[in-house]
Formats: sequence, structure tokens, C-alpha cells
Amino acid sequence: MAAAPQPTLNAAKLDELILYISERELASETYGKTKLHKLLWMSDFQHYRLTGESITGTTYVHRKHGPMAASLEQRLTSLADAQRLIIRHRDRFGYVQQRPVPLERPDLSPFSGVEIAVVEQILREAQDLSARELSDLSHQHPGWIGTDDGEAIPYQSALIELEQPTEEELLAAVSD
Repeated sequence: MAAAPQPTLNAAKLDELILYISERELASETYGKTKLHKLLWMSDFQHYRLTGESITGTTYVHRKHGPMAASLEQRLTSLADAQRLIIRHRDRFGYVQQRPVPLERPDLSPFSGVEIAVVEQILREAQDLSARELSDLSHQHPGWIGTDDGEAIPYQSALIELEQPTEEELLAAVSD
């Protein structure tokens, strides 16, 4: 099977999604750039799994601490230069947390209702998880498992199920 082409980055949508997630996560003590990487990845890959399309077209790269959006640093710099966002640095348990803080509200007009619903679902599922916990979870994803450091994680990997069949499912398969 041929690999599907990588979606095309929509930088404007990525910028607005960064602002949206950052706004929604303002009250979270665990929110920083690492968690932002994971929330973007989870949102894009969940939307792809449901619809066959990415929300932002961002390329996610295999890194030690899980998937990272390849263009995130560039987009954060662009948002900061446009005075739409700042990065606050603070000590958190001996580590420097780099926390994106929006200076303006995001424009949600480029997004479909399904896209925002998927992001909201991911935010709810991840609300009590730290960046470390999200990184650990990402290490169980087939796309991260199947790639090496620096390689792009294929969106198609969102379609791979890792759950083991139940005993009933195995028995039904054998009896068929």
C-alpha cells in the first residue's frame, strides 16, 4: 500500500488553533509548549482518524518526548512578532516551563464544527494530564512506535488499532 501524501500545512489555521488551545488551557498549571505539541498532535490525528483529513496539515515528527509539530516554533515566533501571543517562562519543579499565553482571541471562522468538537474532546480527555503523562501516552501510538527520531509520523498511523481482541472476538473469529 502506498503511503498517503502528507497534508499541506495551513499556517493560518495552525496559528488560530495555537491561540485557541492556549486560551482554553490558561487555567491549567501543567500547560506549556510540550503539552501544546501533544494537544495539537492528538487533535490533528483524531480528526484524521474520524474524517481522513488533518485540521492544520502540520507535520509531526518523532522526538524523544513524543510527537512534536515541526512548524510550532516558527508559528509561535510569528504569533509573538505579531503581538498575538507571548511565551512566559516559569520554574516548575526545577524545569523551565515555556507557557504560550494568547494576547488576543482566536478567529474560529476557518474551522468546522467537527474540528472544534474534536479539539474540545481532546482538551477534556487531557485536562488532568501533565505534559509528561501525555508524552508517555504518545509513546504507545503506532505512529510514534513505527518511526525513528526525526522522522515524520504518518497521518495514516491514526487508523491503526492497537487494542487486543477480546476472548469473545477471538472465539468468534475461530468459529467462523
